[in-house]
Amino acid sequence: MNSNKRINKVECFQEEKAILSGNKKQKINNGEYAKRYREKKKQELIKAQKKTQELITEITSLRERILNLEKENERMSRENLSLCEKIQNLEKDALDLNWTTKICEEINNSTFNKVFAIPLFLTQNQSTSFISPSQGINISSSNQDAFNTINETINNTIDENNSSFYNFTYLRN
Repeated sequence: MNSNKRINKVECFQEEKAILSGNKKQKINNGEYAKRYREKKKQELIKAQKKTQELITEITSLRERILNLEKENERMSRENLSLCEKIQNLEKDALDLNWTTKICEEINNSTFNKVFAIPLFLTQNQSTSFISPSQGINISSSNQDAFNTINETINNTIDENNSSFYNFTYLRN
């Protein structure tokens, strides 16, 4: 059985010699064939090494790109979280503004002879915006002036109409 394998190897060797020579019938001595064969395999090895080096370079480049993309992804995730927080704050502000607007509309459309005072952003020694329906406009002034105007309006209304009043205070965090 081993002799059959050896014969097959010799036949393959003879076949390769004939293929390299370009003519199956042409005889090539073993030394010349071996030299050509080694040279061919050496060239194939050099090509394979070059291709391997190119692939290693490409893999390294892709790894660097992946790391950069992961860093960019982390940065974008942090930015996304920050934007989500800003959106939530804006939504809260929009709801607050909507609530304030509805109260103001209700006050302006009210047929009752009652005073509605809505101080906004009340902080000591800072400007305050508030709405007084008897004046029908937004007024900005110091806190003390704002409360004086509200109290004066309330007192006048109570005196004139002998009615109760509602005081809505909207404090914003």
